[in-house]
Amino acid sequence: MPNSIDYSGLKTKTLPEIIAGITDGAADAPGLRRIYNEDINLDSDTPDGRLVNIFALAVKDALDLLQQIYNSFDPDLAVGRALDQRCAINGITRHGGTHTQTVILVTTDRPVTLPGMDAATGTPFTVADGEGNKYLLKNTSPLAAAGVHELDFIAEDEGRVIALQNTITEQVTITLGVTGVLNPYPPYLTGVDEESDAALRARRARALALAGDSTVDALLAALHAVADIGQVVVFENTADTANPDGIPGHSIWVIAEGGTDDDVARAIYRRRPAGCGMKGETTVEVLMESGITMIVRFDRPENKDLYISFNATDSTGGGINEQELREKLAGKLSYGIFQIADITGITALARAINPEVVITAAGVSAAGVTYAPTATPPTRRGRWVVKSENILINGHDA
Repeated sequence: MPNSIDYSGLKTKTLPEIIAGITDGAADAPGLRRIYNEDINLDSDTPDGRLVNIFALAVKDALDLLQQIYNSFDPDLAVGRALDQRCAINGITRHGGTHTQTVILVTTDRPVTLPGMDAATGTPFTVADGEGNKYLLKNTSPLAAAGVHELDFIAEDEGRVIALQNTITEQVTITLGVTGVLNPYPPYLTGVDEESDAALRARRARALALAGDSTVDALLAALHAVADIGQVVVFENTADTANPDGIPGHSIWVIAEGGTDDDVARAIYRRRPAGCGMKGETTVEVLMESGITMIVRFDRPENKDLYISFNATDSTGGGINEQELREKLAGKLSYGIFQIADITGITALARAINPEVVITAAGVSAAGVTYAPTATPPTRRGRWVVKSENILINGHDA
């Protein structure tokens, strides 16, 4: 098969075809057997055979690179920066990562000024946890007296850096007057990684619906284009009467995380099907093109505590650090809007945290009374949140 581009796409030679071309040649290009005679030994364990394989692999590498370049013109196949370039044609850019931010208690025995990231010169005051994650003081802080001071710090590395409670205890910047650091609270903002290729492709596919009008897909695409938007779900009731979720007939229910109320409301106004009703406790007045004010309704996610209970033993006969397991589970478990909590995924995550742990009698609960294999948020706007104190191990909590 020749290397070619036709209606079905790019076609390149396989490795056996390349080797055959070198050894046997073609009508207009003699191969090694015609040049050196048919009795030349080109077995793979001979010097000539190995040289043929080196030449063939070099050609195959070049053809594979050509195939990747060809595929990169398709947004559904492109990866990395090539995917960024293709998405830019549709006005879509990859979401960058964010940094974890947390409050750290800094103890001093005298007045001291700690430089922050806003300092004109020098490096900011830096602390670290036991895993080597560094945290920088956000703002320069003149501490006028000895004592314990609550200061804001931001992770040096971008992405999902998990700042477990009571783990940030090391001073990277040794400063006279600072006697200790500690983070007794969970981070108030956990960073996220840069948007993956798969997530960017999915968002681009949704954004293509922006050209449509009066469809749920177009509404979702418009909402996902809102600045600082997080997760968004849209439920639709096409019946004449209200459904069990309380959505009136011929109405929609938008549940959106992030973005300002005005931006979310304007996106709903622009893409809402004509005559379609809305459900929601958040109401925003939107001035229509006609000059008439319209009330747009939607909801924000409602966080609900999830309770987890299980027995844990160490398969090696040692002990289980229950507090550490609770804190790491709470730090890693996150749920989307109306996502069902499944104990199977929780136990798998616990095993990933501690491969030696054996878990039995596991269950989840919405109230911490009756435990079951799964738990569904009480409403479609509900979203489970997990706190370390709501994780019971071996019959007791933290």
